[in-house]
Amino acid sequence: MRHPANLPAKYYRAIGELIVKWNFVDFHMQSIARFYLNLGPKESRVLMYKLGTRDKVDILRAVCLRWVSDPVHKKKLEKITEKFHKLSNRRNEYIHGTWGHKIGAPRNELRMMYIRKAKEKILPLAPIIKPDDIQKIVSDLCGLGDRLVQFHKDVGAPLP
Repeated sequence: MRHPANLPAKYYRAIGELIVKWNFVDFHMQSIARFYLNLGPKESRVLMYKLGTRDKVDILRAVCLRWVSDPVHKKKLEKITEKFHKLSNRRNEYIHGTWGHKIGAPRNELRMMYIRKAKEKILPLAPIIKPDDIQKIVSDLCGLGDRLVQFHKDVGAPLP
């Protein structure tokens, strides 16, 4: 396996979009937690700034269980956090993983090197990843972002 220092431009574009959309969704999730916890912007940043995605999702789930009284809003927020959590694994692989291609394979046939746990084993994986695979997550994040913006409106929370 070879690990190039640079990727084809179409990968950079897809990864860049993924990062921007992820940050949009992440910020809106923090805003919902801030709203329900009745925190100001400074307190919210102190609480959540350095937290990873899973920790933020856990905070939002706790907020949902304790402070969201409307059952419809609670269900919507549960679905949003569940989707965000599911997307986080693949996002982390694409953003933090090591890209490579097999020796002798076309340089544009990129593979993602990452490790996944399965039944007490750690499995090294190297599937071929295309920009369209990354765009699928971007598309899912756009939908999740739209749901979060609507959720803000539904509960009367100010948009960040």
